[in-house]
Amino acid sequence: MLDQKDLELLKEMMESIILRSEKRVDAKIADSENMLLDEMYRIHASNEKRLDKMDRRLDRVESRLESMQHDINANKLEAGTIDILSMRMDRLEDRIASLEDRSA
Repeated sequence: MLDQKDLELLKEMMESIILRSEKRVDAKIADSENMLLDEMYRIHASNEKRLDKMDRRLDRVESRLESMQHDINANKLEAGTIDILSMRMDRLEDRIASLEDRSA
């Protein structure tokens, strides 16, 4: 049988073992947390770069769309002008034909 002194010694040994185990577990948890934080930072930085590229691409697309809209508006104005000129030409041709008929 173990006496009180032996039990105290066993208790101290167990407490020492538990304390060292807790320290190792705490260190491993801290290492894991640091690795996770590093990975999260790396992913965040990568996503930021991708978002910046996408923003630049969207800016270029918006710029091109604005340019195309200007071209479309200019074409509409030109088409309207051509329609007006065509109608005036038709009227002039009618007037010329009418004048020719009168003078003939």
